[in-house]
Order: sequence, then C-alpha cells, then structure tokens
Amino acid sequence: MQSTASSANSARTGAVIRENLRRFWPLTLVFFLAMFLTSVFQAILSLVTSDSGAAVWKNHILSVLSGAHPMLILVSFILPVVAAVSVFKYLNQTSAVSVMHAMPFSRRQLFSSNFFSGLILSLAPVLALALTILPFVIGQRFHLISSEPEVVGVLLWFTWLISIVVVVCFTYALSVFACIITGTTVMNILIACLLNFIVIFLYLLSIAYLDTFLLGFQSSGDSLDLAIYMHPLILSATSGALHFLQIVLYLIASGVVALLAFLLYRVLKTERAGDSVTFRVAGMLLIYIVTLLGMSGIGILFFLGFGEFALYVGAFLGALLTFIIITMIVRKTPKVFNMDALKHFGIFVIIGAVFMVCTTTDITGYEHRVPNPGAIRSVEVDFIHYPFLIPYEKYHVSDVQMVFTDPDSIGHVIALHEALIPAERRYREKHMPGAATSEDPYPLYDDKDALLSQQWSGGLYLRYEKTGLFRMNRTYDDMYRDGQFLMELPDVKALAETSEFKDAYSLENRIGYDHIANINLAASDSGGRANVAFFELMLQPDNMRELLRCMDKDFKALSFEDMNDLDAKRFTLELEYEVSYGGRYESYHYTNNIYYRITDQYTETIAWFKAHDLYDNLLSNNE
Repeated sequence: MQSTASSANSARTGAVIRENLRRFWPLTLVFFLAMFLTSVFQAILSLVTSDSGAAVWKNHILSVLSGAHPMLILVSFILPVVAAVSVFKYLNQTSAVSVMHAMPFSRRQLFSSNFFSGLILSLAPVLALALTILPFVIGQRFHLISSEPEVVGVLLWFTWLISIVVVVCFTYALSVFACIITGTTVMNILIACLLNFIVIFLYLLSIAYLDTFLLGFQSSGDSLDLAIYMHPLILSATSGALHFLQIVLYLIASGVVALLAFLLYRVLKTERAGDSVTFRVAGMLLIYIVTLLGMSGIGILFFLGFGEFALYVGAFLGALLTFIIITMIVRKTPKVFNMDALKHFGIFVIIGAVFMVCTTTDITGYEHRVPNPGAIRSVEVDFIHYPFLIPYEKYHVSDVQMVFTDPDSIGHVIALHEALIPAERRYREKHMPGAATSEDPYPLYDDKDALLSQQWSGGLYLRYEKTGLFRMNRTYDDMYRDGQFLMELPDVKALAETSEFKDAYSLENRIGYDHIANINLAASDSGGRANVAFFELMLQPDNMRELLRCMDKDFKALSFEDMNDLDAKRFTLELEYEVSYGGRYESYHYTNNIYYRITDQYTETIAWFKAHDLYDNLLSNNE
C-alpha cells in the first residue's frame, strides 16, 4: 500500500511539473536565445567575418567562461526571478489557490512540484548554452591573465558551469521565498530583487556611514571584499569561478531558504492571496528596511549640503516620508494615519536612532584604539602617494608598502599612529560639509617652500599583524593637504631613516634593475619636480646596473633632511621602465618614469659619472 501511495504521489508531482514545463517553456527559449545570440553567435560571426576572428571569438568565449559576460550576468539573475514568479503565480489569486488546494495534492507535493518546475525552467537555458559552448572549448586553452599559465578549455567550461548553476539556484531560492511572502505579481518581483541584494545594501550603507564618520575606518580591502561574498552572482562576476567551499556554502544557504519558504507555504492562508505582503511580520520587516534606506538617502543628501547637524534632521524627515509611502504600498490603502502605524513608526525611530548612533559616533572607542607594541609581530605601512621628496614617479602606479618588524620601528609606527588621531580629527572637522571656513582646501602654490609643505597627496594606511587571530587596519586619508605636519613628526623621520624603509624605496626592490630601460637627464621646475627629459645617457646594460647600484647605495645613506632638501640638487635623472599588470582577460603595458634628484650626497653616483667622463657633460646640459 505504501508503495502504491508513493507511486501515486510521484505521478501527481510529475504531472504538475510537466504541466508547468508545457505552459512556461517559451520563457526558457527566450532567455536561451538572448544568451546565445549575445555570446556564442557573436563568436561564430567574428570567426567567419573578421580577419582576426580566431582571437576575437576566443575573447567572446572567454568573457562567458570567466563569468563576466554582461548578458549572462543579467540573465542569471532575471531568469530565476521570472521562473519563480511564473510557477507560483497562482498564489496571487484566491480563486486559483482554492482550485489548486481542492485537488488531491498535499501542500508538500504542491510546493515541491512547483519548486522543481521553476528550478528546471531556470537551469535549462544555462545547460543548453553550456552544451553549445562545449564544442568550441574542446582542445583549446585560454589565458585568464596573460602573466599566468593557460587554462584547459574543458576545465574552464566545467568550473563556469558549476558556478552559474550555483548562482541560479541561490537566486531562485530567494525568489521563491519572495513569492511565498507576497501576494501580487509586482510585489513578487520587487521583493525577489530586494531579498537578493538587501543584505549587501544594508552592509554597504553601514560601511558608507562608518567611512564618513569613524576616524581611521578602512572602507576598502577586507570591508568591501566581504560584500562581494554575500551573493554568488557578484562573486562570480568579479572573481570568476567559485571555489569548492563557496559552492557548498551557497548550496546550503539555498536549501535553508527553500526549506523556510516551504514552512511558510504550509501555513499560508488562501484568503490572504492578493495582499501586497501575505505575512504581517514580513510586511513590517519590509517597511522597516525600506524606511531605513529612505532615511539614509535623504539624510546623506542633507549632510552633503549642510553638514552633520542636517544629517539627523534629514534622516528623520526622510524616515517619516518613506515610512508613510511604503506603508501605503504594503497595506494597499492610504489609511495609515492610525495608532498602529504610529506605534510601528516609533519602533523604527528607536531602531534608526540606534543605527545612526552606532555608525556616526565612536561609542566603542574605535578611533582612539592603538595596539600594544608587545602584541604586534609586524606592521605594514603604506605612505600613499609619497609624502616626501624622495624619488617619485610620474604616474602613481603602485604605492610603496613597507613591512616593519624591528621592535624600535614598530614603536615609531605606533607613536606616529597616536599623533595622527587628533590631527586627523581636527582636519576632518575643519573640512566637513557645512564647516564654517574660508580657507581653500585645495590651494595652489608656486614657491618651493609651499610645494614642500604640500607633498601629502594621499593618505597613510596601517595594517597591524597581531599575535592573536585578528588584524588591525587603519586608514588616514583626509590630510592630503597637511604634509608639513607629517614632515615635522620625529617618528616619521625615524622611520624614513630605517633600513626597512630604505630597502622598500630602493630601485632594486621597487622596480628591479633589469626592468629599467633608459636613464635620461631631466629638466625640473623650481620645486624640484622633473617635467621633461631632454638628454639620454645611452648606457650599456652592464653600465646601467652599475649606476643603479651606486644610486641605491647613496639613497640608503641619505638622512631624512637630505631626502627633502630642495636646494641641494645638481641635476635630476629620469628613469624609464615598463609597467605591467594583469586584468582578468589581458595585461596592460605602458612606460612610467621615476625621478631622482642627484645631490652632493650622492657621492658614489657622482664618482661613477666622473669615472665614465659623463659628469661635466651632465652639468653643462643641465644649465
């Protein structure tokens, strides 16, 4: 008997799945054609019509398999949303729900059959596209990054297929959950989009508040990387194929969301069909989230125009306006001015106030937290865009990052950190939106003394490696017009004269002797900045390496004052070198220039020029 009942249940479930596939298969065809025509078909056309067709079609296929093809990103999100809304559309009408529930199906059978119908509709176009691409990748190898080894085409195809399947499953599970908690087609779609990205929006919103108001908070790096991991679609589009652990975690999350949707479906009341949101708790949660976004948007708009006080005024007015509008939409009535709505707005005011306090004030002491020197193994320091007149680049391709491990150096870094906190706070308050100041935050200077005081053009980044499990990161980037303050700090001087600092800025470690193509004599302005090369030294490779070693030796012997003495200059050398860095599909190459002010302190360098009968020629050309 049990076997017979099980067979009957399977037959009924299969019948519903077949009926859904029969009704909605045109959706899968449309989405497949959209993906095929914008990817594989374009590759075929380029192979037939273009002189460089082989390279072009390979780029088309690679853009698909690397997960960054725009149409595939769009379809892999829209397709599962549309599929979920289509198969669960009957929930939006009371009569349709009554008919479905009058049939000899249990709620579990109805949910599972519709769930798997939509999943098949979502995955079918992706699998069909994968099969059309497979013949193009058999026997082929692809470069994801030109500097790395080639990847076998079939392996790249397989990892892409698994990744896009995970993306579709995750998006589909959240979309089904949205269909269960909402009662109209429009709200199905809106809530499905919202659920897929609301966590990311709220997280990035918090990061934006902390970055604006919390001194030293680092909004890039690890903070933004975490947002990418919150949805497989974003992770796949930015990083390529998903790793095994990521695949497992996303599939588990998809299963949990699907199970939650089924549990809600079991308690769904047919008479609620047609409501904007069919569960009161879900409706209020939606109201709170949208109100928070509206509060933040209008509050930040006021802040940018009028300063910090206006932030709170704008936040309250934005919350009130958004709360009224979204409540009308969710409840499908303009009659929201009652005690119930007032109660919920009061609850939101408390939630919003806690959010604003936690993100705009330093209630945890974060800003003044400086690590104990004994607990630090090393500290990475990045003087972003060079606050000193040491050798500088024409284009700031990459900033020089130093790792200090010596206990004395770590002590100097921590002392510098302590000195930066009050100075950065004063500078930030002075130049906050709405601050009363007549001083131009971007003044122009012509004389060399002012140039020296304005070398700070970026920020300071600190990354502490502690003895425990956690790192400590801080970024101070508002003082880009207060370089003189840094120049006068004794701990900056002490760090700049350490061997670790000098090694990081040396030509050998920073660029590499063999990467420098030419050395030229360069003209310079009154501030010591070179602006044009007008005399090429024409050195042989062996002679060039000898000269570069002499320059490094002299540089490591310079004092901090020597590095920044604009008057002590005989001539300026321009060193040309090739810059290469890899993207996801190709590498970029161009020439950059680094400039050295050769002073009397460059004794080894000057001696080398004299030994090769070049010194007098350099001086005469420099006049």
